[in-house]
Amino acid sequence: SLQPDSLQPDSLQPEKWMLGTMAGRSLAMQQLFARMRCTAPHFRMVAIEGESRTGKLLAAQTLHRIGPSAAGPFVPALASDFLAAPQAFWKDAATGLAYLSRVDELSPEQQRLFRDFLERVAHERLRKMPVPGPRQIIVGSSHSLRRLASTGAFRADLASHLTAIRFVLPPLRDRREDLPLLAGLFL
Repeated sequence: SLQPDSLQPDSLQPEKWMLGTMAGRSLAMQQLFARMRCTAPHFRMVAIEGESRTGKLLAAQTLHRIGPSAAGPFVPALASDFLAAPQAFWKDAATGLAYLSRVDELSPEQQRLFRDFLERVAHERLRKMPVPGPRQIIVGSSHSLRRLASTGAFRADLASHLTAIRFVLPPLRDRREDLPLLAGLFL
């Protein structure tokens, strides 16, 4: 016999098309969700790229919720603000996830400082020194860091380090089939 839920259209079962609070039934979003599920338990650093208003913060929060740092804090900050006081921020994010947004807007000097900081942290971890800091780090960018590096607008060594694992969020105009689902959720 048919269960009552099996008779309901997909639009009445939005959780089927969701990962955390992110929603999408388009192929692009379903592939993104599958990659996020597989990657979340294992990554140390991830880049999330996408145009403004594509949901980079929401994606970072989702990765936090489904990853090993879920019990710790989620600490978002502008990358430039982080560089102004990295030690304090780093300690606030201990055992959790740090999300640094707008990393593509860093000046060349800030990019150098960020790269130096990440190298110092990696070196201390290799030496087995206790390094208070987040278990996972996500950087957000409105532009492809790899593309910016290829044009010389971003340090290639930093872009390579930050984008070893990256998620590209598609704009809504490229996934119009998600509009009815999103409208239903918003209502």
